[in-house]
Amino acid sequence: MKHEALYILGWIFLAGAPMMAQNEGDVPVQVKIENGLIEGFRDAEGLELYLGIPFAQPPVGERRWRAPQPAEAWEGVRSTKKFGPRPKPMIQRRQS
Repeated sequence: MKHEALYILGWIFLAGAPMMAQNEGDVPVQVKIENGLIEGFRDAEGLELYLGIPFAQPPVGERRWRAPQPAEAWEGVRSTKKFGPRPKPMIQRRQS
């Protein structure tokens, strides 16, 4: 009985070890794009995700109300593991 319990616990540990070893997003992946190197992650299903990649310069100052300008190149590795900030609303609603 004691040996059977240890045998079962051993199999549970071995079956669960790969799941404990890698949490979602633990496997970094890098890709070279036109502006530089980006680092995303591979999810639990093996899908490579790159979030928040800049496609244009921010539309502020002289760039306001103009056609989008290409994003500037960067040095090193840019992390793309989360989305960028959400835009702020232009009109704030009054609270009643």
